[in-house]
Amino acid sequence: MDEALLDVENLKTYFHTRNGVVPAVDGVSFSIHQGETVGLVGESGCGKSVTALSILQLFPQPPGKIEAGKIFFNGENLCCPGSCLSHVIIIQPVKYVFWYPTSDSWW
Repeated sequence: MDEALLDVENLKTYFHTRNGVVPAVDGVSFSIHQGETVGLVGESGCGKSVTALSILQLFPQPPGKIEAGKIFFNGENLCCPGSCLSHVIIIQPVKYVFWYPTSDSWW
């Protein structure tokens, strides 16, 4: 099979608070190939949104920080220290659909 379009390896995103470190995402790995559609599913508070926001680097920094892991998009490493590549490369082809459970409907 050809190279993954998006490859996330051992992603760890932690939030540093006054009360200690909160591991919001702790070791997530997955690959998405061209033409695939993926939905992250899980219980409330399990890290779905933080995983997506980490890939796009749209979570608040600080207190959030990608502590470990690799994120590759089209073979380009997006998880380099000080990297702003995600904002340039990913925004167009990747969509993040926001859904709020308190809203009346999602369509």
